[in-house]
Amino acid sequence: MRTTIALLVLSAAAYAQDQQVGARTKAMGGSYTAFEDDPVSVWLNPAGIATQPDALGIAYQTYTTYDLDITPSILPPSGDEPVGEPVTGWTDPALIPSYLGLVFHLGTPESPQAFGFCFTAPYQLKFPVSTTFDTDIVGARFEQVFYRFRAAYARDFRFQPAGTEGFLTHLSVGLAVDLAVSRLVFRELAPDSLAVFGVALDENLSDVGVGGGAGLLLGVYDNTRNFKVNLGLAYQSKVHFNFSLSPEFAPQFDWPNQYQAGLTVYLLDGMPLRITADVQRIEWDGATADSTLPDGHNFEDLNNYSLGVEYALKIPSLFAGVTFYPRAGIRRQDAPWQSTNGQELPAIRNRRMVIRPDEEVYTVGSFGLGIGWSSEAGKSRSFDFAFDFGGDTNNFAMGFTLEM
Repeated sequence: MRTTIALLVLSAAAYAQDQQVGARTKAMGGSYTAFEDDPVSVWLNPAGIATQPDALGIAYQTYTTYDLDITPSILPPSGDEPVGEPVTGWTDPALIPSYLGLVFHLGTPESPQAFGFCFTAPYQLKFPVSTTFDTDIVGARFEQVFYRFRAAYARDFRFQPAGTEGFLTHLSVGLAVDLAVSRLVFRELAPDSLAVFGVALDENLSDVGVGGGAGLLLGVYDNTRNFKVNLGLAYQSKVHFNFSLSPEFAPQFDWPNQYQAGLTVYLLDGMPLRITADVQRIEWDGATADSTLPDGHNFEDLNNYSLGVEYALKIPSLFAGVTFYPRAGIRRQDAPWQSTNGQELPAIRNRRMVIRPDEEVYTVGSFGLGIGWSSEAGKSRSFDFAFDFGGDTNNFAMGFTLEM
């Protein structure tokens, strides 16, 4: 192990991530499934674009990773293992946005429909893994990033004439086809593979897979004046990747299935407040090969719960034509493991994740601000910013939305 210390500083570990993207989404705790006025819906729930105007959205965000803390304590005679310290990092490479999407509106006011196209990079998985001979000693660096390109179509079906008060006013349906790309980097630091191959494994691989998604957005109630409720359901499919390196030698993930359900309540007129609530299920267990270690700990499926609020604030005496959108949220976020004991963390085949986790469940708070205005042609614009805290590091997101 001592011969690998210079390389260990490069390794990192994955935080429990999900596929929320966008500054507005993050600021509201990750409650997004029932959005109907944001281009990020192309990815998060394609049904939400059915009634949107032509628009473009772009977002950047950070992710939590863990750099190994290389200090004199690792030197003899103490010989302590390096400790993974959480740090905040950007997408890889940093210039790539976490989300870039376009919405093109079609149809008529009686039968709205839209096409949507997007690129998204919601997952950045990085962590050190054990050697094949010692299940809690770092032996290799693992990194896998995911990109997904989506084409979506959505149509809205009216049950009540527009402007009519009542229950079950309309239903939007969205379908999407995806092309997914994943890049896998695996570098052995302690050369376990020498006995088999005569060289240490140092692989940089990529593969492509096909997936899809679907969504529903139901207008539960609308009094057309100051109260409206929407229900959203969405599904993002698993994508299988077939790398040339077997999981018997190196960990690897498929894109996991994700299921989402959310509710949005609008209070309009004198109290322009939006309240959102969401639940998401992510099937990380089905996205990885099972452990072959005696304790049999696998990556776990997880459930996240979130609540968010957004208020529309105008100050015409100071900022004519500008609307501010203060936002806040809270999120109960699972980790994909059941123990904070480093020797009971999940493994893929015989390679165990080697980090020092603090929690099995995180309570993450978030807040943010949107700044919106209209062009001379009446097209809306907005800058959005978000921060979250309560995880192993604080994170940041920023975005821009342009109505065309």
